[in-house]
Amino acid sequence: MKKNNGFSLVELLVVITIMALLVGMLGVGISVVINKRVSTAASNTKDILQAAQQVAMSKNGSYVEISVNSEGKTIVKAKTDTSTVFESLEIDDSIQVYAIVSNATNPILIDGDNADKLQITWKRESGAFSESTILLNSVETTGFFCDGLKFVKGNKTVTLDFARQTGRVKVK
Repeated sequence: MKKNNGFSLVELLVVITIMALLVGMLGVGISVVINKRVSTAASNTKDILQAAQQVAMSKNGSYVEISVNSEGKTIVKAKTDTSTVFESLEIDDSIQVYAIVSNATNPILIDGDNADKLQITWKRESGAFSESTILLNSVETTGFFCDGLKFVKGNKTVTLDFARQTGRVKVK
């Protein structure tokens, strides 16, 4: 009868290799889920911006307001000139949203602490972006253009670029 002295070196190496492959696939899967959330938030925000632009060019007019609620979630709302909400999106609180503005050297984090609210508007006659309004430390600032939005979670970043003259939004 053969005596069993445990596992051979080959058996241990096979098991370790299989475990390493499984852990690697799990890491890739988690990364894909995170990237998908950021991309989805940016894409849904783009859809709201386009819908608001169409309403802005009608007789009603509209704007998009981006703010952070009391639970720390970024809220994107498309409103008519009478402040009626017609589109709304709640972004995962782990995703940071930055405003890329014309007169700032760095994007501004819309977090409810420094930047309380960003308002994006369009010209009714052309659909081009008009000057935006941002509430910084409870002080309303106007007279600048929002050139885009940046969505960040971990090392994943998706940017929405705004074309001022046409009002178009492009995902980068």
